[in-house]
Amino acid sequence: MVSVLDGVLTQTPELDDKAEELKIQNSSCIQ
Repeated sequence: MVSVLDGVLTQTPELDDKAEELKIQNSSCIQ
């Protein structure tokens, strides 16, 4: 799942900011 998201984000750099936010939220949820 993460690999797929990374691939899509690589093709769409415009979503990098949102991606970072999602990663931060995911990390918070895991912790």
